[in-house]
Amino acid sequence: MFEGIETLLDSKLNTSVLIGNVIVPANSVTQSLRPFAEPALYHTAGFELNNFSLGGTLTKLKLRDRYFGLLTCHQIHKANFNYAMISVINEENRSFCTAMRAVFPANEHSVDELDAVLCEFTDPVSTGSLSSHGWFDLRNDYAQPHTPEPLAVVAIGYPGHRNAIDYENEGYAAGPNAVLGTESMPSISGRLSFEPVSPLDYDPNGFSGGPVFGLKETPNGLQAFFAGLVTEASRSKFHFISLQKLRPLIEKMLEDDLPVWKP
Repeated sequence: MFEGIETLLDSKLNTSVLIGNVIVPANSVTQSLRPFAEPALYHTAGFELNNFSLGGTLTKLKLRDRYFGLLTCHQIHKANFNYAMISVINEENRSFCTAMRAVFPANEHSVDELDAVLCEFTDPVSTGSLSSHGWFDLRNDYAQPHTPEPLAVVAIGYPGHRNAIDYENEGYAAGPNAVLGTESMPSISGRLSFEPVSPLDYDPNGFSGGPVFGLKETPNGLQAFFAGLVTEASRSKFHFISLQKLRPLIEKMLEDDLPVWKP
């Protein structure tokens, strides 16, 4: 699911792309963006595998030496999870960490406009419980007043048909998909959208909460930027909230002295 980006816009993408501080070949872009998304995992009680549930995708971001997980509110509400259950797994030692704190829209009306929740994992990263690698640095993108016009768009997500917890055998299978597309006219108010290069041959249910990256031209070549968060996805169109629309959540997290949840 990660091939083909070099043919998306012909010769324009037959070059290297800057992702953060790393330059990668165009045909490796989706593989290089993959670490910034992982399955949205919810921990209920205890430490056994059967105390976890899956629901969509989680985007991993970094800003000002703080580490955040971003996902949609409807992922949490649909299964009656709560924000304190949101977890990230340390694949190296098979341990997990729940979020320290979270910010989210104040009421149901706000959720319709801003279907997003931001949770923090800075302390687990600082103590080494979670790796500091695999979090997309927003430093440059956050300063931009508008979403740049992309040459191409890439969304990373964990569709339900490829991701499941086998409780009986205590197994956990997780496989991401990348969807390549071009900017399109949104049909949902307050969202941006893109259309896949070809209609999907699978149900994209599970992409909610996944990151959307754009590729833009700069004087130094192509560069990847964080465009926003997937909120609704169909086989023929993906809608997402732009980074600029997410700023109120990020500013609240950065500016407020929010309490840390205690386990």
